[in-house]
Order: sequence, then C-alpha cells, then structure tokens
Amino acid sequence: MVKQEALKQLKRKGIRVTPQRLAIYHVFLANRNHPTAADIYQSLKAEFPAASAATVYNTVRYFKQEGLIKEMGFHEPARFDLAEDEHDHVICESCGKIVDFYDPYIHQVKEFVSQMTGFKVTHHRLELYGICKDCLERKKNK
Repeated sequence: MVKQEALKQLKRKGIRVTPQRLAIYHVFLANRNHPTAADIYQSLKAEFPAASAATVYNTVRYFKQEGLIKEMGFHEPARFDLAEDEHDHVICESCGKIVDFYDPYIHQVKEFVSQMTGFKVTHHRLELYGICKDCLERKKNK
C-alpha cells in the first residue's frame, strides 16, 4: 500500500520513476523517522546491493529540489523529512529521537508576527528539545 502511495506521489510530481527512486521515497513514507542519507543507504543495501551511496545522496538532493522532502536544520549529519505538510519537531537531547507534532495555534502566531513585523510569513520551523520518555525511564532505573 505504501509503495503504491510512493509511486502515485512521484508520478504526480512528474518525477521519472526508477526502482531506486521508488525505494528511497518509500523509506520516507513507510518510516517517518527523519533519516539521514546514510540511514537510507543502509536500508536499501539488501534490496539494491548495486546501488551506491552516491545514488542515494543524489536522489535525496533531487527530491529536496523537487519539494518532496526537506532538510531539517541544525542537525549533523543532515536529517530529512517529508515536505507534505507543515509540522514541528521535538528532539531528545539524550538519544536524538525526533517526534513530529502539530501545533493547532501556530497560524495565530504567524498572523501576530506578520502584524508586528510587517513580514509576510511564508513558512516556519519549530524545534523543541528535551528528554524523551524512554530516556527519562532509563535514567530513573539506573
């Protein structure tokens, strides 16, 4: 089902579909785990042993250019996310886990900022940092 969705979205964007491109986009749709290019390469090695790291990096760069994915800022190595909807992230400072969340009031903040600054706000990125539940539990049990 997810592969069909990946195929549909690539075709809708007018992207020439190759097995490697389909598999790479499938990684984004199936996992939603904000992978690095190296993570994607590792997940493809079993299905496409001949695929190179360069193929993955070039495809990720192409998908970014075409607006299918976006690079998350302030992370090294770079992590990528689907660009299908505007959402924000909370990031664990201990293990690096990234979780998506949606702020129902962010549009009000954007309107307020526009009125206060005269800017036309086109998009935003909000990242909150803390310690995830799993890491807190591990600390508590030490």
